[in-house]
Amino acid sequence: MLEALEQIEVALRVRTAHCIGAQDPFAHLNATHLDTACCLAPVQTRKG
Repeated sequence: MLEALEQIEVALRVRTAHCIGAQDPFAHLNATHLDTACCLAPVQTRKG
């Protein structure tokens, strides 16, 4: 079961990277490609 989820995760990561890379090979370095509302939102963590 976990192996199947891992394969899905890797496939989504590759697809996302391919799409972003097609727009700009250095998109990961350009902050204008990021959603500022999402990036500035506080991270909630679980304690336990």
